[in-house]
Amino acid sequence: MPNRPESTRKYRRGPNRGLTVLSGLMTLAFIAILTAAGGVVWLNASIAAPGPLAEPMTVTVPRGEGARSIATRLREAGVIGNTNLFIAHYLTQRTIARFRKGERPLQLKAGDYEFKPGASIETVMSTIARGRGTLKFVTLTEGSTSAAITRKLMGDERLSGEIAAPPAEGVLLPDTYDVRPGMERARVLQRMNKAQQDLLAELWSNRMPGLPIQTAQEAIILASIVQREMGPRDDPKRIAAVFHNRLRKGMRLQSDPTILYGLYLGDVQLGKPIYRSEIRKKTAHNTYQIAGLPPTPICNPGRQAIEAVLSPAETDDLYFVADGRGGHIFSKTNAEHQRNVKKWRQIEREIRAREREEAARKAKEEREQASNVSVANAASSTPTSESEPAGRSASSDSDVASRPVTTISIAAPSQTDSGGEVAGPVPLPVRKPRG
Repeated sequence: MPNRPESTRKYRRGPNRGLTVLSGLMTLAFIAILTAAGGVVWLNASIAAPGPLAEPMTVTVPRGEGARSIATRLREAGVIGNTNLFIAHYLTQRTIARFRKGERPLQLKAGDYEFKPGASIETVMSTIARGRGTLKFVTLTEGSTSAAITRKLMGDERLSGEIAAPPAEGVLLPDTYDVRPGMERARVLQRMNKAQQDLLAELWSNRMPGLPIQTAQEAIILASIVQREMGPRDDPKRIAAVFHNRLRKGMRLQSDPTILYGLYLGDVQLGKPIYRSEIRKKTAHNTYQIAGLPPTPICNPGRQAIEAVLSPAETDDLYFVADGRGGHIFSKTNAEHQRNVKKWRQIEREIRAREREEAARKAKEEREQASNVSVANAASSTPTSESEPAGRSASSDSDVASRPVTTISIAAPSQTDSGGEVAGPVPLPVRKPRG
């Protein structure tokens, strides 16, 4: 009996001690929860608070840079004030994303980003994670050759990587593309190629019925010619209609740009003067010498030219001539065309007269500036003998065949082929039109 109370007391102390431990753990857990909740509240408030940036700032995030390096870069630029807060918010968001079904982990993307004054850490990270930076753009001009596009990309220091060789002619869609610092040049070419494939697939399936072209490749070839013939004020659909009508009638296309491309291929400078000897030279692309379409495109046409070829205007036009205002005058018959050519010749003479007047004015200004040179400088210069020849003319009777001639694309006076049928126009000197 004396031991019972002691045993009873031990039995009672056991549960009390366990309750004490449990109570302590619960207290600690509660404190931890409060601390964590307070930390979350503090973190949320801190990342949402205005940042230290006082004026707009653009920061470049290079490709492959980690979160800590990006945070350091932002702090050094004055965009954020605390790198640890940035990292903590980044890790928190990545953790949350892992537990959300179908959501991709947070990623910080390379790019140029412009941040407004007072941008918070939350805003800064959201901007970089969504890639909503100040994108750079590269514009590839419609009608450029693949070689020219390759040269432009290789000269863009924002891009990286090499291009082993220019793509095939006509497989790219010139346009304005967004690029990020370090983007591979080959990747830009791939995007241009895919953009053209997607566009061509869409337009080819909706093309006008009865066109004299059989494949999508032929459409690109003809579009490349239309592209190089278009003036800034032209309706490309009407330009395309002329070439379609010629193809239907079996007439040669007689497009000046095909002369140049046949001679120089991808390195051609389209728009340079054309010589008579070049017109007569037969190449695979010279549509003054071959029937039908050339074997390949002569440039990379833009969307407008491709659309025009697959949905041309409905006209009977067979000729066009420059109007001197960035467009062309169209005609259905050779007689009408010849009258338009005469008008163009007059416009051309006026243009040349204005150019001569402008050249004379500039020469006069240069002479007046030279007359103001001091006597000392004039005395120190070496005089030229009056008997010394002033120079030789750039041309003579012996090199007439090599002189550049005034070209008007498909719009010059027509040449009659061996069968007597008017096959189309050829470029001619201004002084002596052929009929």
